[in-house]
Parts: sequence; structure tokens; C-alpha cells
Amino acid sequence: MDMETLDLRRNHIKTLLSNNFVNYSKLSNIYLSGNKVAEIHQDAFNGLTKLETLQLSDNFLRTFPCRALEELTALRTLKLDNNTIDLIPTNCTLPALTFIDLSNNNLQTLPESFCSFGETTKLSFDGNPWRCDDSLLPLLPCEQVSSRIKCTVPFNISG
Repeated sequence: MDMETLDLRRNHIKTLLSNNFVNYSKLSNIYLSGNKVAEIHQDAFNGLTKLETLQLSDNFLRTFPCRALEELTALRTLKLDNNTIDLIPTNCTLPALTFIDLSNNNLQTLPESFCSFGETTKLSFDGNPWRCDDSLLPLLPCEQVSSRIKCTVPFNISG
């Protein structure tokens, strides 16, 4: 199909299965915000080599869908805000990203790989319960990351 934008917002979708979008190889935008997505199969976005924008805001995701996103080499904008994500795998790289929104999740720390995002990448992390301990030390030199983190614990350095 020649469709470039697929808008599936607020459709009560719970799972993105393998090859859900395989017949839509020309898609550049997918909007899945406001659903109930809790699971994304690792092959859910197979064949979407032109996908630039993926919105998964306001769902029930608990883990960062790294495996499902790895093949999205053109992905520039990723919105995962307002989920319950509490873990991002350490080996997750998304080289084309220019904007990632992970605000209002349950993140307490980030993998060091977030330092690999260039200064042109806009990162949004507000509203997460950051645990400012040794696990965040590798991120201190990365100003685009460290300047956006407001500590929740320990209490003596929160804010």
C-alpha cells in the first residue's frame, strides 16, 4: 500500500504482533498513542525501513521496545511518554533519532549508551523518579542527558 501515515490512536490496541505492518512498507508515520499497548513483538515493525515517526505515548509499556525498534533505521522521532517504562536495555542504539520523549515513565537510571546520542538529539526525561547514585555516574559527562535529570532519591539531593 502507498499509505504514508497510519493513525491508530485511541483504539484499545493491547499487543503489536509480528509483521503487523508488513504490507505498509511506505509508512513514514505511525500514531499509536492512547491505546493499551503492553507488549510489542520484536518483529512488529518488520519492513518499515522508511518509518520516521513512531508515537506510542499513553500506553501500558513497561519495557523499552529496543528489539522491535532496531530495524527502524530511518526513525527520527520516538514518543514513549506516559507509559510505565522502568528499564532500557544497555545495548539499545537508535542512530537516526533526533527526538526521544521518555517523560513520565518509571525510569530511575539510564544505560551509558544514551551518551551516544549527539547534541542534535533532543531528549525529554521529565517526570521520572531518578535514583541519583553510582549508576548515573557514567552519564555525568553527557550534558544532554545529565542536565535533564532531576533526582528523586536519595532525598538529600532530590530536585
